Amino acid sequence: MSLPIAEQAPAASHTPAPTAPERRWYHREPWLAVELLAFVPLLAALAVPRRFQLALIGIGALLVALGLVLLWRQGPFAARRPTDGR
Repeated sequence: MSLPIAEQAPAASHTPAPTAPERRWYHREPWLAVELLAFVPLLAALAVPRRFQLALIGIGALLVALGLVLLWRQGPFAARRPTDGR
């Protein structure tokens, strides 16, 4: 006789927490996430009326500039040191 479904032990599907080298890419390279986000208003500017295009292009340009500042502060060729989470 088998146990009812509620009494059966759940399958072992435990995934360990990511360690420092396994962090997601947007945690390791925050400037890249900002640069990719800059494409959203630029692409939207292609589909909106002309009166909104300048504002969207300006927002996209500001995000590109912010991403470049983040890259400059991080250092494009800086050695990556794993952090211990402190």
